[in-house]
Amino acid sequence: MKLDCEEKQQYYDEQINHFKKIEKAISTEGVHYQHLIKRYYELCDELVNAQNALKRLKQQKENNFI
Repeated sequence: MKLDCEEKQQYYDEQINHFKKIEKAISTEGVHYQHLIKRYYELCDELVNAQNALKRLKQQKENNFI
């Protein structure tokens, strides 16, 4: 009976360690995705700025021809 309890305890300890590893991996991936999302929005801002700059250049070009 004692061996059975020890085996169960070892099994539970292994399961807890396994879940801790999964939790750590999920946390790490979460940080990775947050970084990717932040970078995505930074690139969107850069794109909008570039589009606005292009519009201004086109407007200046049109004004110079007038």
